[in-house]
Amino acid sequence: MSIKNRGLAKNALSRKVDCRIPEEKFQELQELISKGQGLTMSELVRNIILNRKIRIVHHDNSLDLMMEKLSQYCAAIQSISIQVNQLLRSFLIKEGNTDNKGGFRKIENLLSQVDSNQNLLEEQIAKFSKIWLQK
Repeated sequence: MSIKNRGLAKNALSRKVDCRIPEEKFQELQELISKGQGLTMSELVRNIILNRKIRIVHHDNSLDLMMEKLSQYCAAIQSISIQVNQLLRSFLIKEGNTDNKGGFRKIENLLSQVDSNQNLLEEQIAKFSKIWLQK
C-alpha cells in the first residue's frame, strides 16, 4: 500500500478522470451549476457519475414582492383590529353613556376597511396561488 493511499476509506476519491464533452453538454452542465447551490463542475460531474442526487435551488423573485404585499395587508388588518378593540374597551368603560352613535360609526368604518383589505388579500392570494400551485 502506498503512502498516499494509507488511511483512505474504501470509497475515497483516489482517482482523477479527465474527459472531453461536446459544447452543448458543457452548456447543460453550466446551466445546472448556475441553478445549483454552490456546486462546482467537478462536484456536479462526480454526483452524476456516482448516481447521487443533485440539488437544484430556484429562487422566484416575484414571491419576494408578493410577500411584501401580504405583509402590508396583514399589518393593516392588525392595526384596524387594534383600533376596534380599543373602541370596544372605551364603550365598556363608558357604560353609563348612551350616546355611542359616533363610536358605532367608527367601528362600522373600521370593519368596512377590514373587509376591503381582506378582499385585496384574497385577490392577491388567488393570483399567486396560480403560480405556486402549477402542476
